[in-house]
Parts: sequence; C-alpha cells; structure tokens
Amino acid sequence: MDNYKTSTTLGYTDARDVLYGTIDLQEGNQLSCVYSGYTITLDTSLDPSTDAYNQGINCEHTYPQSMGASEEPQKSDMHHLFPCKSNVNSSRGNDPYAEIPDEDTEKWYRNDTILYAIPTEYIEEYAEKYNPEDPSDETFEPREDHKGDASRAVFYFFAMYNDVADTNFWNVQRDVLLDWHYYDEVDDWELNRTWAIASYQENQPNPFVLDSSLARRIWYMEDGGTDTSSTDTTEYNIIINEIMQNPSAVSDANGEWFEIYNNSDEEIDLNGFTIKDNDTDSHLITEETLIAPYSFAVLGRNADTTTNGGLSIDYEYSGFTLANGADEILLIDSYGITVDSVAYDGGSTFPDPNGATMALLEISLDNTVGSNWVEYDSLTYGDGDYGTPGEPNFPVDIDWDFSLSEPIITIFGNDNEWNPGDTISIRMELCNNTDYDHLYYPSAILESLDSSYVEIINPEFWFYMMFANTCDTVNWVVVADTGITDSVQVDFIAYPTILNCEDNPEFCFEGDTISFSIPINVEQLFDCTADDGTEGVELWGECYSIENTTELDLSGSGNNPGGLTGEIPPEIGNLTNLTELSLRWNQLTGSIPPEIGNLTNLIDLYLSNNELTGSIPPEIGNLINLTELHIYDNQLTGSIPPEIGNLTNLTYLDLNSNQLTGSIPPEIGNLTNLTTYLNLGSNQLTGSIPPEIGNLTDLIRLILWDNQLTGSIPPEIGNLTNLNYLNLGFNQLTGSIPPEIWSLTNLTKLWLYNNQLTGEIPSQIGNLTNLTRLWLFDNELTGSIPPEIGNLTNLDELSLNDNQLTGEIPEDICELTNLNWSPEFIYWDYSYIYNNQLCPPYPSCIEDYVGEQDTSNCEQVSIIDEILPITYNLYNAYPNPFNPVTTLHYDLPQDAMVNITIYDMMGRQVKALMNDSQTAGYKTIQWNATNDKNEPVSAGIYLYEIQAGEFRQTKKMVLLK
Repeated sequence: MDNYKTSTTLGYTDARDVLYGTIDLQEGNQLSCVYSGYTITLDTSLDPSTDAYNQGINCEHTYPQSMGASEEPQKSDMHHLFPCKSNVNSSRGNDPYAEIPDEDTEKWYRNDTILYAIPTEYIEEYAEKYNPEDPSDETFEPREDHKGDASRAVFYFFAMYNDVADTNFWNVQRDVLLDWHYYDEVDDWELNRTWAIASYQENQPNPFVLDSSLARRIWYMEDGGTDTSSTDTTEYNIIINEIMQNPSAVSDANGEWFEIYNNSDEEIDLNGFTIKDNDTDSHLITEETLIAPYSFAVLGRNADTTTNGGLSIDYEYSGFTLANGADEILLIDSYGITVDSVAYDGGSTFPDPNGATMALLEISLDNTVGSNWVEYDSLTYGDGDYGTPGEPNFPVDIDWDFSLSEPIITIFGNDNEWNPGDTISIRMELCNNTDYDHLYYPSAILESLDSSYVEIINPEFWFYMMFANTCDTVNWVVVADTGITDSVQVDFIAYPTILNCEDNPEFCFEGDTISFSIPINVEQLFDCTADDGTEGVELWGECYSIENTTELDLSGSGNNPGGLTGEIPPEIGNLTNLTELSLRWNQLTGSIPPEIGNLTNLIDLYLSNNELTGSIPPEIGNLINLTELHIYDNQLTGSIPPEIGNLTNLTYLDLNSNQLTGSIPPEIGNLTNLTTYLNLGSNQLTGSIPPEIGNLTDLIRLILWDNQLTGSIPPEIGNLTNLNYLNLGFNQLTGSIPPEIWSLTNLTKLWLYNNQLTGEIPSQIGNLTNLTRLWLFDNELTGSIPPEIGNLTNLDELSLNDNQLTGEIPEDICELTNLNWSPEFIYWDYSYIYNNQLCPPYPSCIEDYVGEQDTSNCEQVSIIDEILPITYNLYNAYPNPFNPVTTLHYDLPQDAMVNITIYDMMGRQVKALMNDSQTAGYKTIQWNATNDKNEPVSAGIYLYEIQAGEFRQTKKMVLLK
C-alpha cells in the first residue's frame, strides 16, 4: 500500500472530466458504459462530464460510495471509476458482484435496452441484475469482458482504503472476484488505462493490473479462487539467507544445504512445510522442526557430520537437490502459501561459487535480487568450505554514532512571528557518523514539553536505512493552538533513536538530546484603524471597521470570479454588526471558521461557488436572524449539523453540490418559515426523508435529488400544498408513491425518476393539472397508465420509460398535444414510454413512438371492423416475443400489389410471406418461424417489411426458442 497508494487525486469533478474526455474516450470521440456497452459521442467542445450526463452517462464507483468511497481521496480515485449508463448504474446501486444463474436474472442490460427474459444472442454482452424479495440479497453481474477489470478495481480499493472499506461488502464477493480476475485477464487496454490514470495520480498504477498473483498472495486465495483465510491466519517472516549448492570438500549429494532465518519474535514450526523447486523436486517436512525467534536453521541433504563436510544441520531432507547452475528454492506452508523463494541464475546476476556459499548481504535486503548476494570468502566451517551455517553471514560488532544538528525554524504565517494557529517547520540534520550502513529504520523524535500549546504532526521521523557517514534532512511540522490568549515560550527536545531497537539490539544506539525553545506571540485583536478612525480588522488586505461595517460584499460572478483566495480568516468573526456577508464566486479554500457563529446579526450569508472544505460548523446555529443561507457548490463534507434547526427565520436554504453525508436531520422541520427554496441535492446523504419535512407547509421548491436516500417517500410530504417544484430523483427510494402527493395541485414539475418505486400510477394523477414536467422513469412501477393522465394538458415533458407498466395505453394520452415523443432517448426535452410491457393497439398519436415493449403477456389484438381502412398501416407483430407462430396485421386502403418479406438482422431474406395482389381491407398473415425452404430458423431478432404501392414500412420481432 505504501508503494502504490496515491496521496493526490483530482477531485470528483475534474476526475470525471479526465476519465470521460481523455482516458476512456475512444476513436471518434465515443464513450461507452462498461456494463452495457451503451455508447455516446462526446462533444469535445463541451465540458465532458456535463455532456456525458446529458446523454445518459454518469460515473460508476466500482466500490460504492455507501461502502466506503464517499469521502476524498477515495471518491475521486480513478482506478475504480468507470463511465456507466445512468439507469444501469442506478440498478447496480451498492449491490455486490456475483455470478447470477440465468434463470434468476430479472433484468438484462445491453446497449440501451433492458430484457426481462434470457437473451437469445449476444448473451455475453449483457450485464445482469438479481432482485430477490429481500433487497439485502440483491446482486449484480457485469458483462463478461469487464469482470476482470471490475475485480481488479475492487482489489485496488480494498487494499488502498482498507481503513474505510466495508469489510462485509468485500467478504460476500471475494471468491468470485478472484475467479473473474483469472478468467478475464489483463489486456493492453486495461494496462494502458492504469498507466494513463497513474500519470494524474503521482505515477501510481493499480498494482493488481501489473501483478496477477498479488491478490492471491495478499488475501490467502489459491489459484482456483478458494478462500483459505479462515484457516491460514499465520503470517511467516522467514528469509532464505545462505545457499551451498556446490560444495568442494565433499560431494553435492552429501554437502548441499541452505539456511533460513526466522525474522520474527515468535517460534516457528516447519512441520507441514514443503521444500520444492519449479520442476519436480519436492520434499514434505513431516516432523517437528522448531526455529527460535530471530534465529537461523540449516536444512541439508545429509545430517551425518562425518560425511557432509563437518556440517551441523537442523533438518535432513530428501527428494530435493540444488543445481550448480540455475535453480529455485520455494518454501511453502501447509496451506500452499509460498512463504519465501529464491531463484538463482548460475552467474548472470547471482554469484556462482564453488566450495563457498551464496550469502545474502543483509537480511533486510530483497533476496530475490541477485546483486544482494555475494560469494562468501571470509570464514570456513567443518572440512574447509566457506560459509557460516547457523550464524549471521557478516557478524560485526559496531558502536553506532548518530547525531542531530541544531534546528532551523521556518514560520508560515502573516508575519515573522509564531502566532496562535500558525504553522512552523523545524528542520534538522540526522547524521550517521559511523563507517557502516545502518539498515534498521534510524529515526529522530521531536517532543514538546508544553504539549497543551502545540500539536506536532508526525513526531517520529524515520528512514528505511541510512548509509555510512551521511546525513539526511528531518522536517517536523508544528501547529500552535488557536486558543492561546497570552504569549508563551514553548520548550522542545529532539533526539535520534531506532524504530525497532528491541527486535534488533545489534543496531541500537543512543544519541545526544537537543533542547531549544520557540516563543508563541499573541497579537492584538484589533490590528488596524479603519478609514472612519475606529478600530478595525484586516481582511484580504483591507481594514474594516468593527463598529460600523454592516454589509460586506466581496463576491464575484459566474463570468467574472472574484479574486479572494486562501481561507476565510477567523477574524471575520469580529464584525459582529454585519447583517449581510457575501463571499460567493471566489476561490476560497479551507473550512468555514467557527467564528462565523459570532455574527449573530446576519440576515443574509452567501458562501457559494467556492472551494470550501471541511464540515459545516455547528456554530452556524447561532445565526438565528438569518433569512437566506447559500453554501452550495463547494466541497463541504460531514453531516448537516442539527443546529441548523435553530435558524427558524430562514426563507431560503441551499446546500446543494457538496459532499455532505449522513442523514437529513429531523431538525430541518423546525424551519417553518422556509418559503422559497430548500435544496440539499447533489450530495451523498443517506437514510430516509424525515417526516418532519411535512412541517414546511409554505415551501415552494424542494430538491433532494442525486443523493443516496432510502426508504419510502413520507406521506407528510402531502402537507406541502404550496409546492410547485419537487425533485426526489436519483436516489434509492422504495415503496409506492404516497397518495398524498396527488393532492399537491400547485405542482408544475414532479421528478421521481431513477429510484426503486413500485406500485401503480393512480387515477388521482389527473388532479395535477398544472404539471409541465412529469418524470417517473427508471423505477419499478406496475399496472396500467390511468386515462386521467389526459387531464395534464399543460405537460411538455412526460417520461414513463424503463418501468414495468402493462395493459393498453389510454387514448386520453393524445390530449397531451404539447409533447414531443421519441421511441428512444434523444435528449431531456422529449417524452418517452419505451422499455415497458404495454400492449397494442397503441393510440395513433403515439404508435410510432412506443419504442421497445415486451408484449409477450398481451392478449390478441383485434382490428376494428370498419368498412375500409383510411390509410396504409403495419402493426406490431402479436405475440412479440413469440414461439413458434406470430401474426402480422396490416391495412390496405385500396387494392394493391403486396409484398411482405422476413429478413434477419444482417439484411438477408429469410422468408417471402406474401407477393400477390390483394383487395383493400384489414389483413392478417402468420409466420411460423420457417425460411423459404420451410426449415425452422434459429432464435433471434427478425425484421418484417411490407411494400404496397408507394407504401413501405419495417418493424422488428423476437423469436424465442
């Protein structure tokens, strides 16, 4: 994790722009959903994430935000982010991955279609959703060519952000992820993608893309995907340290051996371990073989000291030999986990001695690297070969000498004095004054003798190693407490030490302690004189009168941002007579200072359109005179403080487009004077909508969209009889739409899309005659469309697509003359009804725009027996899908030569059904799923085309087998 975890991400907005506009953008500016393959063409002159969103693409967090990815930096880490069609992303939600049996799959997603039956072709290109009765058992299966990519993204997140990743979510899918990891191997696209992302994130790629064995080695998984972590919980720290592959004093058969080192504080028993190479040599240790902590053990082919060259060994093995050229030693525990291994190469990078051992220079070095080994030529054992079996390779008794230099202090503040809240840097040199490299984490520690005044960030600064007679720079960061009221002198001490002296006493040392003091200076509260001669506070280079400043407007605008940068100074809390404070459209960073709570006379507070971070301070609840609060479009985190319920004079509250988490506090119901606006959208809020929302009876606009809200819509929302705008879209709301909503007759816009709402659309919908926009798409609504929908004559947008609506479309829908219908998604200002289960005959005003419908459960369509049709018509096949016979209906207003032909999706003729003259009238013809040779055809999608005179029309039908 230390080697691959980035400390810098781009932020969520910039990360999506880079993903969509650069990393995942394909030839022809095309961008595809990783789950369904749905593809859009990006307009490169527009903002990438906005253009993608407007075309139905948003961002999939492979490790869902509710499972640990809601905060930065993990929310913006592009190694687990992918473009995804919005309805598919919503369907996946926070479900774990799984292999779903085809018969259990409820929804199949491919391109922009949803099937509710097993596909008859291209099945590997479909993503699948399992929706059991218990929502906690829901699972999701990506399309086949994304399974490995998804698994490696989850591996990455769980390894890098293990402290926040939901462990239960990981455990339920870990086995299938490893299977997918090996099934769908890394390809060139994925490899290039991880390096492209790395170029934006400190050059850190996803290590699980680079090393296919890494996941198994970390989480105790065998190659076949079997989880062994429940039984193998031991971590061994054993190092192969010395190898005698070619003795000179005796034969190889008698004198071969190798040495291992137990680099831990626990005794290890090798019973059950296997010694092997990458070929056929193998030996199972079947007796107790103990290695004491921080001790050596020698394993050899011959335990007889009279014939093995005078060698004392701890264990004698058989069936395993050490080649004189290249060979391998693998030490494998009883669960099949490789504890350590060395593959020497016969002299290319490793030494190739005769009559001497290969010796690892130092046990802290990587023993897989040949340059870390040497031919041992110092001491002999037994009959004269060189080596140190059972002893350290290079025993040296060293008197270590480390020292620290005098400190160099740098103050980061408004002046050259260390003031409360200021940060200082203390830099010293840590020197190894010895002629030997120190390999065990030398460090330096800084301590304050007055810890209540200061905070030392990372007080122990350590190095992996330090070379002989060299110095390295140590930097400590120290912050003075903001609550210091009187000047004070702070005493510090610094001294060198070793991180793990107890485990490695031969590397221990004691160095001299350096003592020094630094004063903290408390400045006067009022540091300037205003133009009117009164005491003032300096803010952004200007002096403002504490007594006479009542309005402060330093805002920019969307086209002309202001020039304020840095943090909001806490001194702003001294302007206690302010009634209006406007700092919007600047580039302010840092958190909102709690001193803002001192401004108790404020009526209007505008902090929107900045880059503020941190949480909303609870002190904001002190501003009881506020009528308008604008903090939207920042990067605020944490929960909405319940103290916001103290602001009972608010008429306008906008917190949207932040990164707020937690639930909506019930105290929001205290804000009974909210009339104009309440917007908590585009955050990461969870939990249910509190019923106290019903107290806001004068509210006109309520926006909670684009969160992670769950549960049902509270019936108390029906109390908001003045609402004209209600947006609860893009959440995870369940249950039926409460009937109380249909009493909100002032509504002009009702957006409940992209949830998991069930039940029927009631007839009372006809009460909402002022509606201009009604979006109910991407839910699980059932039943028929009520004819009362025809009452909504002011509608200019109606979206009912992607539900489970059944029955016939009422003719009353033709009363909605302001709608522009489309059979598939084009843009938001069209109306849609596709991807339902609606039955023909369809009203003439909408017949050409119903799009894909599953009519397999519809009853036979009857054609009205008129004297003669008025126009040519070709109707939808019935049934459709079908097996094995379907009926085609068509109208001929006059006698004509009629040609009806069946084609496959490649445009090849399958069957000529009709080629003859017919009289005018209502006509039908059946197709029995055979070709021109009367042979049965395979399942799939077919086209049927009619040509009669100048009339020509084509439609689709699906044959199931």
